[in-house]
Amino acid sequence: MKKIVNENLCVTSGTAYTDIDVLACAIAFAELNNCIAVLPGIFNATISKNMRNWNLNFQTEFKKSYDKVIIVDTSNPKYIPAQIFTDGQLLKSNCMMRKLWLQKS
Repeated sequence: MKKIVNENLCVTSGTAYTDIDVLACAIAFAELNNCIAVLPGIFNATISKNMRNWNLNFQTEFKKSYDKVIIVDTSNPKYIPAQIFTDGQLLKSNCMMRKLWLQKS
């Protein structure tokens, strides 16, 4: 397993499921930024049995809090992991979709 250097940065996705887009995006971001990927959603059918056996470096739950959290491929605010909210506020305040998410939630 690769040593994580950027321990205060995390990339995550929605909680409903993890599809091939989420998996590819989160793993690539984590590799490029030397941080951890947290994928709380179950793998759906777009991820083959073969791929499920790959030695990918990710967690399925948050084991700590992070200073910065990047959300990938998640458009519905109800699927944003609750662990990245503080007092009901989304931690990443400069997120492009934040205003839309707050309006819909």
